[in-house]
Amino acid sequence: MLKDVKGNTRLTIQQPTKGCNPNKPSCKDNLTPLTELNYCDVYTGKAEGQQPKHKRHCIYADQHELLPNGMLEGTMFVPTRIDKMVETKVCTPSASNDYKCDKLWKMKSNDENTYVADIEDYTVMVVSSYHRGSISGTSTDHQGFYYECRDKETDKIIGTSKCKAEELKVVKIDCLPFLDCGFKATYKPPRSPNFIGKRSRIGHHVISAEDSSGNETSEFKPGPIFAIPDGDIFRLGKILELAGLDLDGSESNGESLRERGSRVQIQVEYANLYPMTGAHAPGYIYKIVEVPMKEMKTELYTHNQPGSYPEVRTMENRHGIYLQAEVGGSFGFFDIVFLLVMLTTSLALLATGTTLIDVVADYIPGLQVRKDKYQKICRDEDDVQNLEKES
Repeated sequence: MLKDVKGNTRLTIQQPTKGCNPNKPSCKDNLTPLTELNYCDVYTGKAEGQQPKHKRHCIYADQHELLPNGMLEGTMFVPTRIDKMVETKVCTPSASNDYKCDKLWKMKSNDENTYVADIEDYTVMVVSSYHRGSISGTSTDHQGFYYECRDKETDKIIGTSKCKAEELKVVKIDCLPFLDCGFKATYKPPRSPNFIGKRSRIGHHVISAEDSSGNETSEFKPGPIFAIPDGDIFRLGKILELAGLDLDGSESNGESLRERGSRVQIQVEYANLYPMTGAHAPGYIYKIVEVPMKEMKTELYTHNQPGSYPEVRTMENRHGIYLQAEVGGSFGFFDIVFLLVMLTTSLALLATGTTLIDVVADYIPGLQVRKDKYQKICRDEDDVQNLEKES
């Protein structure tokens, strides 16, 4: 009997680094220069291939500037565009205005369409827990996998929503080779026969990685998805690719995804059944899909207000990708009552099938020769049975 899996998720994000924890004083960022990002207004590279429709002012922002309220749950709003607004207070209720205001604040300046530079290379860590009945644990206990949808003609990755369930391929998430992730490596995902092996080892940035002791190792080229002891790491650009999105494409009303934002759901599908093996250990597969939104934005106070506050205040208009991770799937449990129900149903289906075959053989037009032969055989069998009874 299959029962739904319950659980929780947690998302965190950090800027690209040289294979280290950004909170360490010795850790260096690995951000791409603004002059090499073709969507920035200071880009100096050659205009090769398809270019962004707009080139905007770009800024750097670390993990704390991206999410000033911290990271705790399975939802996260990752800004790709941050517009800073300065407003002045134009009215304070008093006796001179009969304690009435027609307008409280007036816009003084608006730094519109400012992109967060190199946001595609930021990494998102996903951790989840699961429980149902006697089965419980966390994703860090197991080998992870993810679904991938590829175009049949070009073999390019497209959005998972464009593939049927049976067409989705499953890719293994490897632990970094110089780390001990704490789980037993497995080569077969739960409840999915479309396993395609080690496509996860596709590199993007060469970094100087640290081993478990914190010592810098030789240069290593990690894939866009990999595992560490604390969870599964996804490059944000890879999450968007699996959802079929492109920050400088996917235009709507003349605005790119980088300018207007959207919503992406990270589905963590748990299961404990493996085809034709009899194994029943828990495992999980990520499925990343876009939840279409014309615009995803929020307005908020900046955490650092000017010295003239509260007469002058600064606000931020943020557009970006709203990430939402959810636990789902089902675990199979042996249940004697459910087994008896299945056996009873099977016997009823067999009896129905036998009756149906008899009706077809006796009464369907166009089968006269076969019908007569069938009836003769039946009569002969009846005669034999009658003779046996008489003897």
